[in-house]
Amino acid sequence: LPPGFVTYPADKPLPRTLVPTAAEILAFDTFIANPDRTVANPNLLFNGLELAIYDHDLAFFMQAMLGWKPPWGPGGIQLPKGQLPKVRHVFLEGLRGVALDFNRLAGAFEAITAERLAEYRHALPAEWVADGHAVDRSLGYIAQLKEHIEPAINQLTEALR
Repeated sequence: LPPGFVTYPADKPLPRTLVPTAAEILAFDTFIANPDRTVANPNLLFNGLELAIYDHDLAFFMQAMLGWKPPWGPGGIQLPKGQLPKVRHVFLEGLRGVALDFNRLAGAFEAITAERLAEYRHALPAEWVADGHAVDRSLGYIAQLKEHIEPAINQLTEALR
């Protein structure tokens, strides 16, 4: 990143101009089961105008989450109030109750083809692929999410009310 990016300050109110991007980041993290972008550990940088996310190494471990449900199904997204900073998404309270538009995000998922998923797989270093089971599981999940993106967005929108 160019100079000027710093860790997002936990006590900073979300600027209105960043609401659409912050909403897409929250949706992305929710949909890929990434629990590691919290108030206590934001894993994102900010330059006053833009956000840059990093650190997704805890994503896609749904089988390790007790009671996990796909985000497109009933009860698949739970965003209770009063979560501690160590588990509450960095943007959750800044987006709760805000009218959000996820059309751009839905379009991005609709553009994911089988060929694109194969490109993702081939882009991974061999040492990350190992026996391929975890990669296949994650890519299969992305394909399922693509097929269910509208209900997932509806569940997220409802959870943010």
